[in-house]
Amino acid sequence: MSKSKPGTTGKAVPRPKKTKEEQPKETGGKAARETIESIVVAVILAFLFRAFIAEAFVIPTGSMAPTLQGRHMDVECEKCEFQYRTGASCENEDRNGEVVKTTCPICRYTMTLNKSEKPNQRSFNGDRILVSKFTYELSDPKRFDVIVFKYPGNAKQNYIKRLVGRPNETIWIRHGDIYVRNDKDGDAKYRIVRKPPFKLKAMLQLVDDTDYRAPQLVTIGWPPHWQDWRSPDAPAWRQAAGGRGFETNGQPEDEVWLRYRHVVPLPREWDEIGDDDKELGTPRRLSDGEVTGQLIADYYEYNDGDQTLGDHNARSLGRHWVGDLAIECDVDVKGDSGQLSLDLVEGGVHYLCRIDVATGQAVLSIKSIDEGRQSFVGDDGTESQSPKATTKIEGAGSYRLRYSNCDDELLLWVNNREIEFDGPTTYRPAENVKPKWSPADAGDLEPAGVGAKGVAIEVSRLRVYRDVYYVAVQCLLQSQIALRKQTEVAPVDHFNDLAAEQEIIQEEASVYADRMYGDSQRQYQNIAIREMSEAISALRASDRERAFAHQIEAENALRRAEEEDTTSNRDQDDDYVGYQDPSAILEILRSPDQWSVTSLFDSRRQSAKYRMEDDEFFPMGDNSPQSRDARVWSRPDAPSFSGKPPEPYVRRDLLTGKALLIYWPHAWRRPIPFLPNVKRMGLIR
Repeated sequence: MSKSKPGTTGKAVPRPKKTKEEQPKETGGKAARETIESIVVAVILAFLFRAFIAEAFVIPTGSMAPTLQGRHMDVECEKCEFQYRTGASCENEDRNGEVVKTTCPICRYTMTLNKSEKPNQRSFNGDRILVSKFTYELSDPKRFDVIVFKYPGNAKQNYIKRLVGRPNETIWIRHGDIYVRNDKDGDAKYRIVRKPPFKLKAMLQLVDDTDYRAPQLVTIGWPPHWQDWRSPDAPAWRQAAGGRGFETNGQPEDEVWLRYRHVVPLPREWDEIGDDDKELGTPRRLSDGEVTGQLIADYYEYNDGDQTLGDHNARSLGRHWVGDLAIECDVDVKGDSGQLSLDLVEGGVHYLCRIDVATGQAVLSIKSIDEGRQSFVGDDGTESQSPKATTKIEGAGSYRLRYSNCDDELLLWVNNREIEFDGPTTYRPAENVKPKWSPADAGDLEPAGVGAKGVAIEVSRLRVYRDVYYVAVQCLLQSQIALRKQTEVAPVDHFNDLAAEQEIIQEEASVYADRMYGDSQRQYQNIAIREMSEAISALRASDRERAFAHQIEAENALRRAEEEDTTSNRDQDDDYVGYQDPSAILEILRSPDQWSVTSLFDSRRQSAKYRMEDDEFFPMGDNSPQSRDARVWSRPDAPSFSGKPPEPYVRRDLLTGKALLIYWPHAWRRPIPFLPNVKRMGLIR
């Protein structure tokens, strides 16, 4: 029997109904208030997300091209059908320019844009990216991160660059590469900076692709970039069916080579070739030997578009020889034994990778035209004559290969997998690497090759890439400042090294003095040279105080010389000291017989050095010729809110975050709009 609570009957008692007045009123005011509260909460959360976690940015300019695109053209070449991008920052709202022509990086045809009839030949907005603001709260920025920061000359302006120099380092830009010295450890030696393999893959820039060849160039007999240049009448390599690949039958037993030459037409040569579409008649055929090739240079198609009708931007042609290269190809091996070889040449030195098709073993070697075989040397001093590795290339089959020689290191990938060797694959090159050529060995005229011995193979989708070439712009003042800072703290037993560095800066200052335009400017430059001489003597005598005092005076004189420079002289963003004519430089790049006698490669700048203190970072753009980065911030004409040029570094408190991904590339102008270029979505490397 159930028990009842005191005072109840044990039965459920219905609750009394509320009167009309007691019932809550469902008013529109409450619903509106809840909606407003939800919006406010969403806005606050979005603000917090933007302020502390991540923020979206639009890339306005092309300083990080081709990694990130500012306002740009995205067009297909009318001749070879290659899709490429050209910068259009001149069409931004704050400028009044217009891009009317673009140049294909593969066949170098300059195309006049038809924007009225082809909407996709109009410019597109820059990439939309997402930036993590939280990353650097947990860890320090890593070298080669793509970072967003406040410009030191105007903290309201966001910049995006790649981080190259870190705190307590001296950065040395030399021959396109980056060298660093750790000043905190008192280390007097500079070491080359090597990109991690995943960064290197992302930063390599396409030079040539056999999938794209202009039919008109074939018609006139323009030589294929890849061929058996040694035996043109009886080549061991022949074009495969379809014309985009090459094959050899494995006979004879000797090693046979398919080699690359950089034989690209100049704009004037396209003018001579003519255009069938304009009914100029059948183009003339080239005579044998009319085109020899040229050195691969730091050409950026992205920079080859900001031009007016009928005018070609000579500076964009690429003036700096790039020896750091990579090749990529599909290989169809048609036998179970024999040897497959890859070769990259820099400075007349052959960097070889030979793969035994029967076992899959890969062996690296270095062979110099002048000095014979050389050794690989690791950072710890470990040496190896021929490091070995096991690959998946065993017997007949199809394989995808990539082989690179960048930053004084050889890397091999098979089927997109990096191969690990049993010894160091890094090496120490000569002090001043220069291109070489001879009748017996074409050297840098044929900087890439694929070889076969005793096996039939077919290669296709051959691509040549180059590494980023960092231009050491004219910046004697910053080099002098970096040296003075080092003199202040370096041990006395390093003073002879510092004196040698001072001599290099003095030598370049002397060259600049010879081509100064104003008497006042030349006067200050000569004062700097005299003070440098005194500093050298003091360093040789281990007199820190006297050396430091003369270096200060040299700094002051260089600063006054820059302030007096009202010409375009200081805008010479070249590695070459004393060479200003782009046509003369290009002629040397195209003349192998001049490489051993010209002073061009000896004149490459040696003294672009920058020193970082605690919490200071040095950023540069991937598009080095056009990037207004830390290399040039200290110039008198650098933009600055305070009126004074900013320092050539970014303080830690100016860092905004790490660029994570491209979440919205431009959309194509199609019947169904707003669909982004999905292929370009992804993480930023």
